[in-house]
Amino acid sequence: MIHFVGRTQIRIDALGSKALVKDLTPFIDKTVQTVTSSTGELKLNYGKGILTINAPAAQGVSGYLQDAGKVDLADISLESTLEFGHILVVALDGKPLATSEKIFVQAMSEEKTSDFTTETVTPNVFRITNIGHDPWLFAALQGTLKFKRADAAKLTVTALDLNGYPVGKIGNADEWKLQPDKAYYLIAP
Repeated sequence: MIHFVGRTQIRIDALGSKALVKDLTPFIDKTVQTVTSSTGELKLNYGKGILTINAPAAQGVSGYLQDAGKVDLADISLESTLEFGHILVVALDGKPLATSEKIFVQAMSEEKTSDFTTETVTPNVFRITNIGHDPWLFAALQGTLKFKRADAAKLTVTALDLNGYPVGKIGNADEWKLQPDKAYYLIAP
């Protein structure tokens, strides 16, 4: 799990040297099955299958969202009853989310091609019998996002189509719901 904590370096040469491994106790907790990055910005709960990202300009959650419950991060909180999905909020102007004036939100659930089929080989092994075709299908998106900024009510949330074009304003960033068929959003004053 050392690689989840942060950067590692390996040097192999004819002389060899003693391995130096820093104390990982502050970052790896096997009793609750979590690994936290050395920066504290990434946290993997491998027991529950949930990854949180909590950096100044990017925040979100990935994995079994239903099991995650309410996820409270530095600048946002979010909650979803999707069994499995991803919700990521990223500043597009290089500023932290707390002051950004152009924010992109992407949400995604399980996806597959139309007419994708498998057959059971053994109880845990499946063989793909048809890889399917376009269009790709995804489970209806669901979730509530809240920005903690004092000016969140002044930030407009605009839903985007899958090509990134605006399709309509859906509310303000103080609290809003993901649309079942919209994966992308732009948030701006």
